[in-house]
Amino acid sequence: MTYNEFLKYGTFGCPDCYKTFNFVLDGYLKKIQGNCEHTGKEPLYGGETVHIPLITADADHAEMKDAEQDIAFTVDAGSTEEELRPALKLTLLDSLNKRIKFLQEVVDRLKLSEVQCIHGRAEEGARNKALREKFDVAVSRAVARLQVLAEYCMPFVRVGGYFVALKGMKYAQESQEGQRAVKMLGGKDCRAVPVHLPSLEDKRAVLYIQKLKNTPKAYPRKAGTPDKNPL
Repeated sequence: MTYNEFLKYGTFGCPDCYKTFNFVLDGYLKKIQGNCEHTGKEPLYGGETVHIPLITADADHAEMKDAEQDIAFTVDAGSTEEELRPALKLTLLDSLNKRIKFLQEVVDRLKLSEVQCIHGRAEEGARNKALREKFDVAVSRAVARLQVLAEYCMPFVRVGGYFVALKGMKYAQESQEGQRAVKMLGGKDCRAVPVHLPSLEDKRAVLYIQKLKNTPKAYPRKAGTPDKNPL
């Protein structure tokens, strides 16, 4: 694999790629995490500092809004998706400014004209008229319980659009517990699609929730409230 292929596809072909492209990964890691070395108890080999040339990959989007998450986004999914589908318009939102700066650099380097990076919290962004109920799809990883995550994401989705969430092995229970919140926010019943990830035996599913009516103006509530006092 060449460096240009890595920039184009956003994924590596094999473990040796991490060694080959170590020269560029170090820079990415330092911008996201502030360092590229781990000196804690795990992992530890013979008391030596362990160098970890690893880059995480999270951010599938579609004319999409990505919920503010405690996750480091990188080249992999968000940028690659736009390259493979040039008509796709992406909006990436994160509360941590250093991640947004990194994403913006990736977007600029890859010349992704239809990708917008915004620094801010989901609770604040959803009250912005330019963002509220403007997106076909809002996506998120499993960063909170469904009733909390729905309050973060559904206000961004237009009527007729979808909120899509990746959930773990308790997805059925979460779907049931989150139904009240989903309907309060204008959504339909959850449709769960089980998925299997290579090399993992645990159960996971993608939840699809269509929006049937406008989200009441009272939601989302102020920052911190959805998590402390779920719907």
